[in-house]
Amino acid sequence: MVIIIVIYDVKYRFASTQKRLKNRVSAVIDTTVIVARHVADASSLDIHTWLIRRKTEQII
Repeated sequence: MVIIIVIYDVKYRFASTQKRLKNRVSAVIDTTVIVARHVADASSLDIHTWLIRRKTEQII
């Protein structure tokens, strides 16, 4: 009976550790996606602003 409890406890700890690791990896991926999205939006806005300036300069 003691052996079964020990094995169950080890399995539970491993599953718990594995779940925490997955959560951390997921959080890192989510953070990377959020940061990348903001950087992409900023770059897109910069390119758009640059194109507008260039067109305006060509007209003038």
